[in-house]
Amino acid sequence: MGADWHPEHFRCSVCQQPITDSRFYVHDGQPCHPTCFADNIAPRCVICNKPLTSRYHANYWGDTFCTDHTETLAPCNYCGRLVPHATKKTRRRSIDDIRCNICASTAIEHAPQAQHLLPPLIAWLEQQGVRFRHKNFRLELLDRTDFLSREGGRRDPLGLTTSTRYMRNRRVDHAVVDSIAIVKGLPATLFEGVCVHEIGHVWLVQHNIVNLPIMDEEGFCEWLAHRHYLAVGSKADRFYAQRIAQNSSPIYGDGFRKLKRLEDRVGFDQIIQSLLRKKKLPL
Repeated sequence: MGADWHPEHFRCSVCQQPITDSRFYVHDGQPCHPTCFADNIAPRCVICNKPLTSRYHANYWGDTFCTDHTETLAPCNYCGRLVPHATKKTRRRSIDDIRCNICASTAIEHAPQAQHLLPPLIAWLEQQGVRFRHKNFRLELLDRTDFLSREGGRRDPLGLTTSTRYMRNRRVDHAVVDSIAIVKGLPATLFEGVCVHEIGHVWLVQHNIVNLPIMDEEGFCEWLAHRHYLAVGSKADRFYAQRIAQNSSPIYGDGFRKLKRLEDRVGFDQIIQSLLRKKKLPL
């Protein structure tokens, strides 16, 4: 440790007994026995509860775990935490969601739960200036198989807004919202963001903004969801906001980043007014 010691003075900072072995740990600049470090100072693996005295992994949530668990255990589909009862081999063979206990504990499984969360989200959007002509529309929760069969299997989203579109001169003249469908079982925080995204589609349809390029439309809705996550600001909300910002999708991710740059340049209100008046994003 770069100093000279009497043997009897080189003591463990935990048990205060002399360190006579050549092996010891240094914690906060103080030496300690390996066993004292393991029993009193070292973080514990959230999977097996063993002390982590060498290399280990830590996730966004502050969980620490042995490196070998990352090779065998599957992460939660929603938050990325490792799930003790799900191996990667299980994940390859199963079409079911893999959820950690934390995400499962807040899962939105029933329509009344979803309907209860909807009005505050609409109210928040209206406070931002995103005002609706009608606030009552059909909201469905579907299991993943039913959801994907309705969606058509083109991609793997978590929400879907369906509308009837009426054409004139090969362009959409106007549209009417039929329903919002959201995958059953999403953790509450993720559900709220997906719901805000889909309500964004409803707002566009209600104001006859129906000819946006797909990247602009999905980017706009992702931008609204991202703003909501940041407004709430919990650790879980920040996690999902970060996931939107880092999405590599050329439609969802690039679309969001286009809207974020536009907001930085012209402001939120200017984007909303341009959509209402010109039915397109500002240049």
